[in-house]
Amino acid sequence: MMIQATKWFLCVMMVIASTNAGLLCADQEGESSSDPVLELVGKMTHPELREVSGIEFDQSQPGVWWAINDSGCEPKVYRMDRWGEIIVDNDALDDVAVGFELTGAVNVDWEDLTIYNGMLVVPDMGNNWNARQNLGIYFAELPSAEVMAGPLEILRHVRVRYPDQETFPATQFEFDCEAVFYLDGKLHVLTKQRMGQTKLSRIGTKLYRLDKEDEEVVNELTLVDRHETIGPWVTGADVSPEGDRLAVLTQFEVWIFERPEDSDKWLSEGKATRVKLPRDLAKQAEAICWDDIQTLRIANEQREIYTLDVRLCDEEMSADALTYGS
Repeated sequence: MMIQATKWFLCVMMVIASTNAGLLCADQEGESSSDPVLELVGKMTHPELREVSGIEFDQSQPGVWWAINDSGCEPKVYRMDRWGEIIVDNDALDDVAVGFELTGAVNVDWEDLTIYNGMLVVPDMGNNWNARQNLGIYFAELPSAEVMAGPLEILRHVRVRYPDQETFPATQFEFDCEAVFYLDGKLHVLTKQRMGQTKLSRIGTKLYRLDKEDEEVVNELTLVDRHETIGPWVTGADVSPEGDRLAVLTQFEVWIFERPEDSDKWLSEGKATRVKLPRDLAKQAEAICWDDIQTLRIANEQREIYTLDVRLCDEEMSADALTYGS
């Protein structure tokens, strides 16, 4: 009896220690193990970076990340260093202009960005009330390393719509997007869902693909896949440099999906690792990107930047076996 009580006490203490360590990784039985792999690496202190909603690593410019602000802010992209500081000319004055403004663009609700084929890709697809009929994507050329700030010409603007949204606003709020990535030459978007027609969060997401980028028409997205238990609130996504893993950021977790063989159905057919984020650190996590094949970068609305070493949390389980809250 004493031995059993001692074992029970040790188990309780291990769970407490794991929770205090910060980051929990779901294993194949749905239980939790932990490693202190979420590391604070910087803070975005510049006053123009007041509500960062998307970040992306620039593989063409070492040590450079791009960031955008949320709805209502200037239609700008910002070049940052690894610590979250805006990169400016060392000889510039303190009040020098920063950021690159997309000429003629409007930031109705920018929530994520990505890079493809030498272009910055900025979707304007935030849709809190599911009533927008002007969803679109801006494409702009990546500024050269020698240019610190200034206007940025829009190469093209592509309008899009969801194939399964029939009313505006929708009867069920599941047509908001805060997460995008490019893969195999096509843009993919993940939705953020709410309960009914309310602001209340709801678990689940849908994955769409943009098959055409015709500037003359409204391009219909293709519904590819869905996941009923991820979340709540998908707020960011990025595909790994090698294209074999998809990181999806939610309000409380990061899900890492392995690409299924001969399929685009990452969510329902891919193997997945679910990483529970410590709420006292992640807070309101809004943006995620891969720094390299083993490191994820996460930014929150409190302007903090963290990195996550995925090597220290590599348990796998099939996506359909994961249940939120397990």
